[in-house]
Amino acid sequence: MLSMTVGCLTYLLTNLLLLFIQPSELIIFPFTTGLLGISTGIAFTLFKKRLSIILFGGFSLSIGIFLLLFVFHFPVLGPASSQTISLVFLVSIFIFSILYNWIWTEFGIVLLKKFPHSII
Repeated sequence: MLSMTVGCLTYLLTNLLLLFIQPSELIIFPFTTGLLGISTGIAFTLFKKRLSIILFGGFSLSIGIFLLLFVFHFPVLGPASSQTISLVFLVSIFIFSILYNWIWTEFGIVLLKKFPHSII
């Protein structure tokens, strides 16, 4: 949200730290939370409307979850998740991603208003 360079460096550093500290999370983070953070930060620089930012980040998170589930066959949602692709399942993940990104976007906006003069 503050700087594209700092966001990308933070993403890479977090992946590197996960490689050494918790390698099992290295499969999940780059495609879920990390991708959400990068895409929401990019959306803040590209779009001015809050809805566009939320939709862009939510769509990116959905794509990351779909890649883990259906391309890499990694059970990111646990053993209860279906391996078959259904419209209800896809829409459910997309709605969850939108809501999740909406919460974090609002939280980020509140923090930016609270601390307008950051160090970066």
